Amino acid sequence: MGARYTIERQAGKGGLGTVYRARDVESGAPVAIKVLREPTEEKRSRFAREARALAALSHPSIVRYVAHGTTPDGELYLVMEWLEGEDLGARISRGRLEPTAALRLLLRVADGLAFAHAQGIVHRDIKPQNIFLPGGEIERATIVDFGLARLEDATSSLTRTGATVGTPSFMAPEQIIGDCEVDARADIYSLGCVLFACLTGRPPFAAPHPLALLARVVFEEAPRPSALVAGLPRELDAFATRLLAKRPGDRPAARAAVDELRALAELVAESSSITPASVAGLTRRERRLVSVILASEAPGGGQLPASADSCELTASLSDSPLLSTLFNTSQALRQVAARHGAQLELLGDGSLATVLAGSGSPTDLAVNAARCALALRDLLPHARVALTTGWDELEKTQPMGQVIDRASALLAASSAGAAPVLLDRMTADLLGERFDVSLDGAGLALVGEREPADEARKLLGKPTRCVGRERELLLLQATFDECVTESEARAVLVTAEAGVGKSRLRHELMRRLAARGEPFELWIARGDPMREGAPFGVLGQVVRRAARLLDGEPLDARRQKLAARVAEHVPEPLRRQVAEFLGEMAGTPFPEDDNVLLRAARQNAKLMGDQMQAAWVELVRAECRVRPLVLVLEDLHWGDRPTVEYVDAALRLLEGERLMVLALARPEVREAFPDLWTKRALTDLRLTALSRKTCEKLVSEALGGLDAEDVARIVDRSGGNAFFLEELVRAAADGHVGGVPETVLAMTQSRLEGLAPDARRALRAGSVFGGAFWRGAARALLGPEADEALLDDCLAELARSELISRLHESTFQGEVEFAFRHALVREAAYEMLTDEDRRLGHRLAGAWLAQAGETDAMVLATHFERGGDLERAIGCYRRAAEQALGGNDYAAALQRAERAVACGAAGEALGELETIRAEACRFRGESAAAEQHATAAMRALPEGSAWWSRATGVALWTFQMAGRAAAVIALARQLCARWSEETVTGPVLISMAQAALALHYMMGQSDETEALCRRIDATFERFRHDPTVAAPVLRLRTHLAIVAGDVGTARELGEATVSCYEAAGDMRNACIARGNAGHFCNEIGAYAEAVHLLRASLADTERLGMPHMAAFVKENLGRTLVHLGALDEGRALLDDSLRSFVASGDRRMEGGTYVYLAEASRLAGDLARAEAEARRGCELLAECPPLMPCALGTLAGVLLAAGRAEGAREAADRAAALAAPII
Repeated sequence: MGARYTIERQAGKGGLGTVYRARDVESGAPVAIKVLREPTEEKRSRFAREARALAALSHPSIVRYVAHGTTPDGELYLVMEWLEGEDLGARISRGRLEPTAALRLLLRVADGLAFAHAQGIVHRDIKPQNIFLPGGEIERATIVDFGLARLEDATSSLTRTGATVGTPSFMAPEQIIGDCEVDARADIYSLGCVLFACLTGRPPFAAPHPLALLARVVFEEAPRPSALVAGLPRELDAFATRLLAKRPGDRPAARAAVDELRALAELVAESSSITPASVAGLTRRERRLVSVILASEAPGGGQLPASADSCELTASLSDSPLLSTLFNTSQALRQVAARHGAQLELLGDGSLATVLAGSGSPTDLAVNAARCALALRDLLPHARVALTTGWDELEKTQPMGQVIDRASALLAASSAGAAPVLLDRMTADLLGERFDVSLDGAGLALVGEREPADEARKLLGKPTRCVGRERELLLLQATFDECVTESEARAVLVTAEAGVGKSRLRHELMRRLAARGEPFELWIARGDPMREGAPFGVLGQVVRRAARLLDGEPLDARRQKLAARVAEHVPEPLRRQVAEFLGEMAGTPFPEDDNVLLRAARQNAKLMGDQMQAAWVELVRAECRVRPLVLVLEDLHWGDRPTVEYVDAALRLLEGERLMVLALARPEVREAFPDLWTKRALTDLRLTALSRKTCEKLVSEALGGLDAEDVARIVDRSGGNAFFLEELVRAAADGHVGGVPETVLAMTQSRLEGLAPDARRALRAGSVFGGAFWRGAARALLGPEADEALLDDCLAELARSELISRLHESTFQGEVEFAFRHALVREAAYEMLTDEDRRLGHRLAGAWLAQAGETDAMVLATHFERGGDLERAIGCYRRAAEQALGGNDYAAALQRAERAVACGAAGEALGELETIRAEACRFRGESAAAEQHATAAMRALPEGSAWWSRATGVALWTFQMAGRAAAVIALARQLCARWSEETVTGPVLISMAQAALALHYMMGQSDETEALCRRIDATFERFRHDPTVAAPVLRLRTHLAIVAGDVGTARELGEATVSCYEAAGDMRNACIARGNAGHFCNEIGAYAEAVHLLRASLADTERLGMPHMAAFVKENLGRTLVHLGALDEGRALLDDSLRSFVASGDRRMEGGTYVYLAEASRLAGDLARAEAEARRGCELLAECPPLMPCALGTLAGVLLAAGRAEGAREAADRAAALAAPII
């Protein structure tokens, strides 16, 4: 390089050599010098080509050429301008570009490409890493690295026929298949990939394996940028789609692209109201069953490294023996593909990709694909071949890449060398017994085809009767009769796999009962996959249908209808309360007005749950006393915990009423609800497959004159599954004869293919909503341009085809509601939705349901999350979590809250969710998790707010459980510091009372306790008439009176506390207060009264699902019974409570229980055991000074009974010393 350049440092290494930063001695300007290292003939040619290309180009958007030559050592070098900054890839890695910035960048790059193309130069490797941003400025974007450029005036071909060069994620399809006609339009395609990456942050195509990536680029249609980023301008979306067209002729030229970009940039920059590129309705694309065959030579699915998204690909005939074989046998390969109706492409990396899609049965597709794969393997004996089948998107017969990915993964996991055709499970199942399939350590492999079986049979069908279920029907009728004549509540759980005939059995039972002419009330509700786990998703249906509520009608009308329905049988004193709390369950809220009970419940999810359960039980009780009630719960496996628990409560509390519950579900219901009504009078009835004789009778009746052989064939294929049998009959009625699919979804899809495309589209739209949908809902998903008459025709066709049925009543006023005849039909239709249509469909569905009046927050949340509207999903999930908490479904409450957090909840919304999680963990007895969530909530919420107070209550409980007095003191000081007599709120006063009570339990009287009590006393009068605030304050004062020995005041305050909690509808805390009253009676020796209070409180804890409180009540009741002489029963209760306290980690309650056990052992004469228990109690209570005098006093009594007076005196003295400051 002579003396002109001074090397300063090495700047980097690339595919062709090393780059140095240097100084041009003549101009003083910094330059970049690329030096070719380890040259080969091809590298020298490429290096020279880059130098010639840059020397011919002078444009602001192209890196500037300075010089090139050969060093004295014979090394080639190229000198260019030095660019300081970063490449576009680095910029995109930090986040996508705004549309205006992306257009400015693309305009500059396209202008440079247009100039290069005009000079006869094609870059062939346009990608973000080859677009440099000097100073990080988009406006100065510069094209670099012309090492793969093609020059039209080249005197020799530098890339031989069949070679593939470039970077896979940004290569045009014609580059990947080694098309010798690659021209400037390939750069335009790559430019489209760059635009896509700028707008979305990722290239149009990605795959886990290199071969899958190449196949995707060749076969897939690129997604629209707006499918990944909502709100992009429609014009920009359309422009990107044109750049990424599969056919080169459909792409614009570079100069035309520049003109379009300039106009588009001005449009986007000037208009803030430009139309977003949102699809008006579901597209006509759909997912269908396809098979993919891949063949590759190298282990790992191709010659590319695993990081194929960003690597450079260069393959030629000399590089790959398989590639050479492919091109030498290409005509024969294409003939095989054509014979099987397949689309075949030879990939330039030495791989082959073939796609098969058809409208026949899934088994026909799999058989055809298997035969094609075996024929291709015979032509490529040294290749490894994989065949996969699955559901994928079809766009003009082009499959999307999920099935391709699976095939590529099979090749990647296989060993090198020739092997049988590798299979996935789906293909193997569809092939059945017609092919030899082996299973070894490498997985499933297709060996060859067996001798063909006689498949000449017809698939005949029509609707079938309910036969073969006489035994089950007699059992159900007998259960109903017993329920009515004996006035006993009964429950029956019918379980069976999908399609066996549960609903048909229910329908026949109801028909027979109705035929008797004896009156009975029938309530029916159905679980739905879209509402799975949503609190009251099933029970809410029961109430709405019983009252004939329509969600779209005016709220006042719904209130009146619900109140009237309740008034039919519920006695007068309870009517208002029952109607109001059923309204909460049924999405028909009543006004609070002066209703303290309703207002308090809406501020506390647990209170609301208790009141709703009580209202439900009263409604059922009233109905049963008028006439027998049959409650049918279909598809309970998609039900929810609150529904199961409320029905359980009805069965338990109304065991002497004429109530029959009939639940129908798939076997997985036991996984969803392991303890389903196990303590009730439950009959388990499992439906098995229909007998062969029954199936033959059904088929013969439907077919008419079908011969016995064909009947037998259909029966064999059905496997006794009623749905399969019906599908076979209907397929035959449609004139389709062929193999029967082995999977239900594939089976149903083959039937749906016979529908008109518009009917299939309407069916797909309905499937987004779950098991039922509405005409207006389908209309909304089909888009504003949907033809109303055509939609009605499609719905009528679907009903005639027995895929859907019109319901007599609709959930929403003014809407016609349809239900899928079978859940599997819905699942098959939903499976046909493309990923883009699913996102759009759920987004539109959520919006339609919200507008129509849907009150189930879980349904809305699920739709919005699946639709990508995370902000609305978060709000709905929070509501759903609160509903689950009120329904005692703590696991569901945690799950809903966690899903909201996963959607990106932040700020106060996150604080509210953390509060719900904290309360759910508290009720589950998980103190560590409760503390974690409570403290997180307190940090996120405004101090002093109602939600903050709720979180504080949980935190105080966890501190007390762990004996962490310092944490309680810190919180007490925080409350005192922010207290103001003028501005104090109810929630703050509640927190102060809770903190004072916790401190007094743990430490007795202290400065912090006194400070809190002074402030509470100063402001309590303002809140005396608010039971939600008064109750915790009175509870604190009750405790203080007990400690002070003021028996009369303590009793009065205790009764007032219970009354306040009941007035607020807080039955849980009322139960706790009643238990405390029983404890107080123990302290003063009123044992008979204590037994009465504690037994009532224990019943409440079981009814309300309060295991920790139940343990506390059992402890006190056990102590009472010990004092009354019932030692065995008392000790059994104490042992039971001890186990609960140990499990929950409550050391304070565990210590107290040991003290009571010591007293029981002393009275039983077992003094050694009594001493051990008393000392264990003292050890556990050492951290709780107020309780130590009692523990030491019990120890003193045990020692005195054992004749050890000195030890007894010592223990008594310690007790007196500890009691002095407290008293």
